[in-house]
Amino acid sequence: MIILFFETLERVGVIFKEVSKDRVIKIYSQYDPDGIASAAIIAKALIRLDRFFEIRFFKQLNSKNIDKIEAKEGDILVFLDMGSGHLKLIENLIEKHKTFVIDHHEPVKYEHGNLFHINPHLFDVNAEEYCSSILAFLFALSLDRKNEDLLEYMIYGVVGDRKEDGKVFSQLLEKYNNGKIIVENSLKVYSKNKPIHKILAYSFNIFHPEISGNELAAVEFLKNIGINVKNGNEWRTLESLTEDEIKKIVDKLVSLSINPSEIIGNNFILCGRPEIFSNVREVTSMINACSRLNKIEDGFRFCIGDKSVYDSVVKITEEYRKMISEIILKLGKDHLIEKDNAIFIFGKDLIPDTMIGVVSSMYSFLNKNKPIFGISYDEETKMYKVSGRNTSNKNINLRNILVSIVNEIGGEAGGHSDAAGAYIPIGTEWVFVEKVDKILGENNGKG
Repeated sequence: MIILFFETLERVGVIFKEVSKDRVIKIYSQYDPDGIASAAIIAKALIRLDRFFEIRFFKQLNSKNIDKIEAKEGDILVFLDMGSGHLKLIENLIEKHKTFVIDHHEPVKYEHGNLFHINPHLFDVNAEEYCSSILAFLFALSLDRKNEDLLEYMIYGVVGDRKEDGKVFSQLLEKYNNGKIIVENSLKVYSKNKPIHKILAYSFNIFHPEISGNELAAVEFLKNIGINVKNGNEWRTLESLTEDEIKKIVDKLVSLSINPSEIIGNNFILCGRPEIFSNVREVTSMINACSRLNKIEDGFRFCIGDKSVYDSVVKITEEYRKMISEIILKLGKDHLIEKDNAIFIFGKDLIPDTMIGVVSSMYSFLNKNKPIFGISYDEETKMYKVSGRNTSNKNINLRNILVSIVNEIGGEAGGHSDAAGAYIPIGTEWVFVEKVDKILGENNGKG
């Protein structure tokens, strides 16, 4: 089936090149790093094909914003990092337009002569190793093999969607890396040349509420395990640490129930870049900061290498980290509700809908045996946005759980088995909590 998958990619690429001639291509993409990276890849490929196109980013595709998709007769539609779970929602559009969906989320069953659907779930391949930027890169290669230089954009999406340990990504990196990307195995942090206490405080994948977002607490953490944070008057950096000191940090973080896989791993360094923009983890966090603070255009321009936004993106990232830090410091017992089988984070007036997924992910990094569900009000839909994360029990399919619940209480849901989202009506949040806990309890009983 892997052969069929790649044959489909090639066939769809040929069709796209033919039907898109002298047409306007409307691109709709998710606003996170994977979606932005996917849009960057397709945009560059289309420029090289001399095609006309427009790009618009969405937080999510749902029944409340579907009317914002505007297409004239003859326009070609492209959906990136979304669409597979919403095919019935965009059915009227598909009936009128050639529609290309490049997505890795679990799809609904739907076929149409105008639909060209690239999704690993439709083939007998390991879908968990793919993200939309990988699919967009493969699609760009089907348009022109010269697009292999777009690998850099793909890596932003891969790291953003946490797919960097997969075999598919490793094979693509090995095959298409032209020597401009160096792989280093170390602490999974955003810089090796910044003060180590800042790195620990603001590398939110290495998350612990007593350290993250708090520089003073990070300094005390290092002192308590016998690591000097200064060399004379200079703050020490990761690069200055000995192997023994790095081991002390890792051992202590693991003792705080932080998953080891979140601490040590590959970092990807872009050669020829200023240091601040050379670590892919930092670049990805900057793109993510832009999307979460509704500066999506800056994030996209930064992703494609527009130097005119460099300064503003740095400021946006600083603002984002400050905002995350304040959320961590203020998050109290009235926001966190632990049930028998899950933990719920209520954003209330503290966590906006654009940040609830980030906070849910951070708390899921702690090595707990319960899924995390963040719930925050979304002004656009006038509903509660739910972000579910699971890093523990792999027998749990969060998407299926959320879909089954919204079928009862109303709303919409989609996503993956370990990371899924939903929108639920105001007034159903406590019913939702009880239903989630009950289903998870039944699932645990079966296990």
